[in-house]
Amino acid sequence: MEKAEKKQELLIEEVLSSLPQGSTVLDAGCGKGSFDYSAYQGLRIVSVDCFNSPQGPNSSKSLFCKSDLFKLPFGSGAFDLCIYNFVLEHVERPQEILLEARRVLKKNGLLYIATPNAASLEDKLYRFQNIMRNLFLFKFRRPLDHKQKYSFSGLLKFFYENGFYLKSFCLCPAGFCWLHNYNAKGLKLGILAGPFIFTLRKLKRFFKLDLFKDSNFLMLLEAVETTNYRDISHVCKKCGYVINIQDESRYWKCPRCKEKNAV
Repeated sequence: MEKAEKKQELLIEEVLSSLPQGSTVLDAGCGKGSFDYSAYQGLRIVSVDCFNSPQGPNSSKSLFCKSDLFKLPFGSGAFDLCIYNFVLEHVERPQEILLEARRVLKKNGLLYIATPNAASLEDKLYRFQNIMRNLFLFKFRRPLDHKQKYSFSGLLKFFYENGFYLKSFCLCPAGFCWLHNYNAKGLKLGILAGPFIFTLRKLKRFFKLDLFKDSNFLMLLEAVETTNYRDISHVCKKCGYVINIQDESRYWKCPRCKEKNAV
């Protein structure tokens, strides 16, 4: 059987290039900008962050709004695409942010998500250095940068419960970009990036131990009218029939084989 040749868009640049001229795009939690705004003159781009306007080549190529992501200053159905590029792991209440993204998206609008895999070496190392940095700087009450831990199944459940449907995804290898640029207040860890990544490459080459693998989740989702996640609470011990039981009775009768099962 031949593999399908046509691939669904996934990367930010692919998704942006697929949009019709005049489409509206929200870069939420933009930082310095999630992409080169100047390359997409035909799109109407709005960037939002709770800090000041992004600095650099992106700053003059979009409308910037200073706002948190829990209550966006836009009407419902304002955007064709919302981009949350490594944002959800940093927030306290991700469901509120997702529902707000759902609100400002048009019907069948697109949501781009990138977030770390909590099981990966890169995310564990990032969390460790975050703890050590706070200790080194005597910032014992300072909250950690990554407040959420995500698995693939957990993300799917999260999105499907809140009105989104997965169109495409990938498991992205580690880049350790943050380590290359890490020179904060005396902690010049950037000098360790080269030797560290060199060691990881040798482990991969000679011992087949790939510690770069599956470090981040990239997802493209579509806003839909239905909730696509289903709860299953019980399985029949005799025939394997699955069911979701809401009542608190001690037993339930299998609709398929009539077997009596304990709750």
